[in-house]
Amino acid sequence: MPWDEEEKQPKGEKGEYCEICGAKGKWLNLQKCPMCHKYFCDSCQYLYGGKIFCSDFCAQEFFWGADEEDE
Repeated sequence: MPWDEEEKQPKGEKGEYCEICGAKGKWLNLQKCPMCHKYFCDSCQYLYGGKIFCSDFCAQEFFWGADEEDE
């Protein structure tokens, strides 16, 4: 994220700004990541497997997940 953990995130309700880059605007198109549920703008979207995610990490986790070890 462009802001540090100690810094405040952009003001506004969740879903009113991009949680990845912090962009805000009346005509901003936001989508919700199916994996982590963060809202992201078209500039930050990551297309993988026909679905749109907020990051490569979420895309990989959605389709491949963590390997489960058999005990």
